[in-house]
Amino acid sequence: MKLLKNHGVHIVADFYGCNFLFFRDFTKKQIKSFFSEIVKVNGLRELNTFCYFFSEKNSFTLLTSLAESHLAIHTWPEDKYVSLDIFVCNYTFDQSANAKKIYYTIKKVFSPKIVKKTILKR
Repeated sequence: MKLLKNHGVHIVADFYGCNFLFFRDFTKKQIKSFFSEIVKVNGLRELNTFCYFFSEKNSFTLLTSLAESHLAIHTWPEDKYVSLDIFVCNYTFDQSANAKKIYYTIKKVFSPKIVKKTILKR
């Protein structure tokens, strides 16, 4: 069987032992702006972002639809845990490097002590 074209890259990661001090005083609007800038700086195009802020626990869920696919972040500061999902399509050219840059930027922000990461070629 002939392999088909690489249509995209999907990075799924679990971050354990995260540091949430960076986001301690952020509002929902600031969280959205922060991640929108990460997307923009790394060459992807944001279509829309939804952020739900759990103010009582200082946690958030962020979902960004991209022209190239999506970014999803779910946080549990009380457990020092982050679930990260980045999928980018290679419609006009290979976006894998941009997805990896976003991954490493977000990883740096949360500074996890333990990482479980899977990279799927789609």
